[in-house]
Amino acid sequence: EGIITLLGNRKDSVAETAVELAALIKEVNSPHLRASYNPAEVVRSGGSPFYGGLYKGELRRSLHHVELQDLVAANGRTTPPGMGNAEIAEIISNLRCRSFDGYFCLWPLPEEEDGGFREATRSFRQIMERT
Repeated sequence: EGIITLLGNRKDSVAETAVELAALIKEVNSPHLRASYNPAEVVRSGGSPFYGGLYKGELRRSLHHVELQDLVAANGRTTPPGMGNAEIAEIISNLRCRSFDGYFCLWPLPEEEDGGFREATRSFRQIMERT
């Protein structure tokens, strides 16, 4: 009791999308299994991370952890949160409105290319101030 196992979505796995991840968690039907959601993985699969399943989908019931990794769909390049196609600002805003009690994991960017941790945290703070 008290242990939570997180199941995540990943491109080319049994759960690439929010819908597939929610269905898998529902099928296992364990009070100790929750979702870890990476919106960038949905972008890599060609989907819409927020509007394509999280907005009104079943994943909201089991969501416990969100990886704030963002990327540009056209070239697959990692970018600061809110600057790509992972709909990070929409996800954060929606979860904050619903009093989300889970965790956000901020992915630092490669230092030499995109400003690293400082740029990632700056973008995250901007999103938090706007939402």
